Amino acid sequence: MLVAAVLLRQHLVGFRPVFSWFQYAGLAAVLIGLFCTFLFGWGVRMRNPEVRRNAIVGLFLGLLPLGVVLLSVGQKNFAVPPIHDITTDTVNPPQYRVALTARAPGENSLEYAGEALALQQLEAYPDLSPLFFELPAADVTRLAAEVALAQGWQILARDESAGYIEAVATTPLLRFRDDVVIRVVAEGQGSRVDVRSSSRVGVSDLGANAERIRVFSAALKEAVAAEGRR
Repeated sequence: MLVAAVLLRQHLVGFRPVFSWFQYAGLAAVLIGLFCTFLFGWGVRMRNPEVRRNAIVGLFLGLLPLGVVLLSVGQKNFAVPPIHDITTDTVNPPQYRVALTARAPGENSLEYAGEALALQQLEAYPDLSPLFFELPAADVTRLAAEVALAQGWQILARDESAGYIEAVATTPLLRFRDDVVIRVVAEGQGSRVDVRSSSRVGVSDLGANAERIRVFSAALKEAVAAEGRR
């Protein structure tokens, strides 16, 4: 698992073979755990403290990789539906432009999956919704770009007059690259902001895109509030 993670992080190997290695390594860890559990029972029966001690050590080392994965991802995120394209507007999601040519063959499609995906998202992430501000769209777009940069995203396209930002967010651990598009439109005297975040690889994002939108939305609210106090 460690070797696969390092190779993926350095972009030396693609996601698909690494995911297979993760699966095989996880299966091996489970088998080691089962064997050590049996060995511990045998040690108890034979009244052999050394066997029991070695079985406990083997069980710990065998299940350690699985524990690291659970702690890093979070147990609740394994229960989310197998989706990887999340947006605050499931009826008319923001559309990508630059990412259409940036994605490699075999990576996830950027075509929105429609009502089926929207229903899964609504059930898993009912809190995701558009943001509404009293500031003009151009000002909010500028602040959104500043927040995106502060989040460590790489901005690929930025048009404050059109209320459009497209960026790439890279995950800290395995360096997955996810695409993000922000759309800001006039809404009365103020503006409305919609965000869409989509994984380039993988069937399930384990909640990463929804969490990214939550963090960005909270930061943008703070930035707009600070702008209003000036």
